[in-house]
Amino acid sequence: MNLLSDPNILTKLFLARSQHLRLQIGATDASSGSRIGGRAAECFAQSSVSCPYCSRPMIYYLTLAPDLFGPAIESGKALSVFYCSDFSCRLRSREVQERPSLVAIGHEDCSRGVSDNILDSPLEGRCIVAGQIVEDVNEYKERDQSSKIGGRPGLIQGSGAADVEKLETEGLKFIFQLNEESYPRDLKFERYPFAYGAIYVFGRFSTERLMVDATMTAAFWQCT
Repeated sequence: MNLLSDPNILTKLFLARSQHLRLQIGATDASSGSRIGGRAAECFAQSSVSCPYCSRPMIYYLTLAPDLFGPAIESGKALSVFYCSDFSCRLRSREVQERPSLVAIGHEDCSRGVSDNILDSPLEGRCIVAGQIVEDVNEYKERDQSSKIGGRPGLIQGSGAADVEKLETEGLKFIFQLNEESYPRDLKFERYPFAYGAIYVFGRFSTERLMVDATMTAAFWQCT
């Protein structure tokens, strides 16, 4: 049973924001479902994803799919994150931007591509799996900075509070974050794309339907 199929859990994660679902990177890859690194989704194979600011090719980072979101996202939909291939441009998105170099795109759920693509990630492909549902405030009375769905963003830099407030004013709520501290020790990759930091993804969340609208999203990232 998908943990997010329980309305009581959804209420705690996305309305009360008192708990979150931990995200973990698995030991093996997966051709479908939630995953990080590896080949981009097949539905992007026929169309490039260009940086909205500099027009350079973007790089695939991860996908969160219905296997994790369950009924908390529109049926058949998934969210994939891409980042600009130019690090100096990517630095811009440490704050919310009108033309961001870090994007979260809602799309039809589909498997990994079967052939090489300019979008493919330099990170080794791995699955992303659900961990425990835990309190969002840790033992230090701070918002947990681990990789998670729901709760409130565990910001690395306090300056991000202004970005969160801006997005919430626009009707976008925190959906999930992926902290690069979550990378397993044996994960193969060239470099940390976010300088050993974390990405934060926001979207519209229907309080009536308890569901994420994957068509309206925003993202930024932080590091120490």
